[in-house]
Amino acid sequence: MPPTTIKARGILFDLDGTLISSTTICESVWHKWAEVYPVDLTEVFKSSHGIRTRELLQHWLKITDPIELEAATEKFETDVLKEAQRLASTGKGGITLLPGVEKILLALNTATKDAIKWAIVTSATNAYATNAITTFSLPKTSHLITADEVSQGKPHPEPYIMGAAALGLKPTDCIVFEDAPSGVKAGVASGARVIAVCTSHKRSALEGLGAHLIVEDLSE
Repeated sequence: MPPTTIKARGILFDLDGTLISSTTICESVWHKWAEVYPVDLTEVFKSSHGIRTRELLQHWLKITDPIELEAATEKFETDVLKEAQRLASTGKGGITLLPGVEKILLALNTATKDAIKWAIVTSATNAYATNAITTFSLPKTSHLITADEVSQGKPHPEPYIMGAAALGLKPTDCIVFEDAPSGVKAGVASGARVIAVCTSHKRSALEGLGAHLIVEDLSE
């Protein structure tokens, strides 16, 4: 099968599940929280990926007070980072860098001719995203769009519209890389071309959502 070429002036990457993976850690934290809050974890895991933490806690744990919700969001993401650090210190894993990520980001940052602008657009908070990026010493982008900056999270297109604007571009000038159905929907709704990666979901879960291309991971 010949290579597929999709031209763009900007690239918008999702973070968790596309560049890094913390799925098993997040699930571990959910199990601990379920000891306090009555919640159906099977249903949570089916639909939680790619959704902002605050919206997940509001929906599944029925936390509606704004102050309590903000505190719970901060605690949940702090718990994820602590669990990741604990596992990493014992050699049992932790947050992992996904295949092809370092190579593609370094290539984007070192390109001198026809350089393509890029940004990270994540459903995580700024505190979580910044910590994760620093932990892996990911090639730097000057543009990071987080859950704190948008009024509506994925699958609403606002995050990717804002990401494109940060690059001085329209979404139609950009390619979105996403692993979650909610993120694919957000990218498509923004008008960007979307490449879905099967790093956290089966191909069947990403088909029929409007992605222009589906690949196994960024090493392709």
